[in-house]
Amino acid sequence: MNPPLPCISTSSSSSSTTTSSEIIPRSASSSVKALSPDDFKSSSYPQYTQSPSLLARSSTSSGGASHIRSSRPHSPKITSSKPSSPIVAPRASNLSTSTPPSKCSTPPIAPTTPIAPPSRDDTGTLSPPKRARHMDPSIKALPQLYQHCPTNDLVYLISDMLLELVGLNDKIPLSGAGLTRFHSRAPPTISIPDYLSRLALHASLQPSILLSMVYYIDILSTHYSPFVVSSLTVHRFLITAATVASKGLCDSFLTNGFYAKVGGVSLMELNLLELEFLVRVGWRIVPKGEVLEEYYRSLIGRLQSKYIIEGAEEALGDTPGSSGSSAVAGVAGPAGS
Repeated sequence: MNPPLPCISTSSSSSSTTTSSEIIPRSASSSVKALSPDDFKSSSYPQYTQSPSLLARSSTSSGGASHIRSSRPHSPKITSSKPSSPIVAPRASNLSTSTPPSKCSTPPIAPTTPIAPPSRDDTGTLSPPKRARHMDPSIKALPQLYQHCPTNDLVYLISDMLLELVGLNDKIPLSGAGLTRFHSRAPPTISIPDYLSRLALHASLQPSILLSMVYYIDILSTHYSPFVVSSLTVHRFLITAATVASKGLCDSFLTNGFYAKVGGVSLMELNLLELEFLVRVGWRIVPKGEVLEEYYRSLIGRLQSKYIIEGAEEALGDTPGSSGSSAVAGVAGPAGS
């Protein structure tokens, strides 16, 4: 076994190394004595003037040796619940940003955008700020004049009204006395929106013609009580109303043969339906412009969650005696001549 090394003492002021002649004997039979705090204060034990980290920085800055060895002799580690060396608080520059604040400190407040104070009305009370209109992108604004309304949007408005009306009238039991020429043996396989879109596309139906078809529902129901808009009558009624309105409102129109092909009926059947319709309504097939305007606004008022009139949000659905609402209920509206 090699003898223990002599203690080496190093000083920052001198680069020479001195060897101490005192050697701590170690007996193999005797147990190792635990060190106490008084042993570290004895004159025979080398003392530190500064901590190793501070000594290294001071020697580096002063131009001394960069490698510093500890002069403390090797001793067994002492297991204790208390730390053997005092805890040195880190400098402010070395603190981590994740250090939790103390209980007495106020957490920092993130900068926020200044909020304008609520306005005051004439009475002096605070009123909430007004919300900008048309915030919902799902709501589409339609023009104020029905003549400028897109055909696809108008077809959707009329189809939605017809579907609701058919759903109500199909619940009424059908009797033999209630059969008319507009009734079919079975409901057609094509849906109402697809059928109306087909008529508007191939027959070039204008907005005034489409709104006149809604007007014809009220006037025909008034003068012909057995007629109701149901799944058995709606398709024959639509092709008949489109043919009559095109001839009554347009300067140029197509032949009955073309309308019959578009509507999926024979020419003879369409001629009989047209004559039956004209006789029942007393040949009054030209509505006034004010009546069509009321129907247009009433149709939009039914679907306020999807459509709105440009610049007239407060007028939606507020028109008293609206004829469009009577069409949904299946009763007569204003009769125009």
